[in-house]
Amino acid sequence: MGQFAMALIYDAFTVAHAPSFVIPVFGTLAGFEAISVYVAVLDGVSRKSRIGKALAALEEVRG
Repeated sequence: MGQFAMALIYDAFTVAHAPSFVIPVFGTLAGFEAISVYVAVLDGVSRKSRIGKALAALEEVRG
């Protein structure tokens, strides 16, 4: 979505000299997709650290 938005912005200012009404829609979708990726990264880091702690505790109990 970000690429679509940037292509339309480029086109609006260099070729057509008229902005498209879809630019805010694609920009909003790209922004929320970036937030989604950020939350997924935080979740992955959290799960990785929890799994590492659980594995260490399991190995400690096992001997």
